[in-house]
Amino acid sequence: MNQQPFIALVDQILAAKQQPPSSPFSKGELSNADTSALEKQIDEMVYALYSLTPDEIAIVHGRLKKNSEMNPGYKVKYFTLRKQGAMGNRKRLIFAVFTLFVILLSGSGSSYNYFPVDKSVPLVTFIFDDGNDTDYIVAKDIFDAHGDVACSAITTNWINTKNHLNVSQLTELQNDGWEILSHTVSHPNLKTLSENQVETELAQSKATLEGLGLTVKNLAYPYNKNNYTIREVTKKYYRAGRSGHNMLNPPTILDQYDLKA
Repeated sequence: MNQQPFIALVDQILAAKQQPPSSPFSKGELSNADTSALEKQIDEMVYALYSLTPDEIAIVHGRLKKNSEMNPGYKVKYFTLRKQGAMGNRKRLIFAVFTLFVILLSGSGSSYNYFPVDKSVPLVTFIFDDGNDTDYIVAKDIFDAHGDVACSAITTNWINTKNHLNVSQLTELQNDGWEILSHTVSHPNLKTLSENQVETELAQSKATLEGLGLTVKNLAYPYNKNNYTIREVTKKYYRAGRSGHNMLNPPTILDQYDLKA
């Protein structure tokens, strides 16, 4: 596959986004330049690359979510595929949307390292929540093809249940370089629980996963919900906690128990 047309378009997006912001109060931020036409060209090139039919493109558009806070300027599109309903050739679809996400962030001669203030190398981490079996039967093949790995955040009550990962699959993922995170025992909104209940969810999920022979250092909060009390409990058991907020983590000051996603 010739990546140069993709790189050329992304470089145009980056160039537009590096222009001074329109607001004088936006020092250090990216421009709000409209790059939607360039983004549409990238979408159409990927659809052509995988020969998607109009119906398949409609499926993709129906399941895409946009994150307008991505520093490189490209509104990152990601695709969460569950084993529900007739989805046509789902592996081809997920490859197409995965390409929209990965090929534009992989570098390949472009200038993606411009945006960190301290000029450190930017990192992208892929996390699949809940422990769906598609982490193993779909996503693993895709990441293997790119020589990369991802992370599975596991709700321990769902292990070995329908449409979720079993112990053998979890073990193979970790042995192949994937990180296994805790995603609590029962996937509650932690903010609705008492402190003792939060402690039970966080401690027991970690203990269960470690009891299966897995190494677990980090937590993904269900629904991205957390507060000061939850973060303080998290510190007892985990190295970091992933929240949400639809934004990048800052390059200098990092709250490891409220990581942005």
